[in-house]
Amino acid sequence: MDETKSSNLLSFMNRIDAKMNESENKITEIRKQLEQRSGSVDSSMQDYGVKIRNIELKANLSLAAISNEIKPQIKTFENFKNLLPIYHHMIKAIPENRITFLTRAIFKRTCGELRITSSDAHSLTLKYENNIDCFYIIRNDHSFLTECWNSNFNTEDKFDYVIMSDFTRILIFTGTNGTIPKHKALVFNEPIIYLYFHTDGQGVEQNIVYHCNSD
Repeated sequence: MDETKSSNLLSFMNRIDAKMNESENKITEIRKQLEQRSGSVDSSMQDYGVKIRNIELKANLSLAAISNEIKPQIKTFENFKNLLPIYHHMIKAIPENRITFLTRAIFKRTCGELRITSSDAHSLTLKYENNIDCFYIIRNDHSFLTECWNSNFNTEDKFDYVIMSDFTRILIFTGTNGTIPKHKALVFNEPIIYLYFHTDGQGVEQNIVYHCNSD
């Protein structure tokens, strides 16, 4: 009887061991499946991360392209806004049939700017070409008194001309009447002087160079 019980108990224990081994194997298999799924999820997440970064990169490039595209338009608008007051001032001094050329100039970028930062002489060159409608600006960052002169002014008389103004007066030069020696330098009492240069489609002379200094 005792042997029978012992045999039954041993058989029972063996079945329990078999079940436990079977359970452990299933647990191991489940862990492997979970790890595989986790790896697949991680891989998918990495793929999505790459896709998101690519989308962000393309979006940034698109924004940069749009920004580069509208920058010239913004610059043109700023230029127009800054030149509009002097435009309204200068049209008082030019014939009506010349206003179109002046209007054309305020929709362009200024062709040059001179900043006076000391009492030394500074130079501004007006490049002489056909069909020019350009604004130039002289800014005196050193004081309010500015003296300007040149050594050689020669344009096609009445057709090519330079207009200078600091809002207190308007000066128009054409032909050879714009030559200003240093001892007769023009004196301006405003910190900003505007020059408008117009040429037609015929005849090109030497570049016009203005020299300016501050007290």
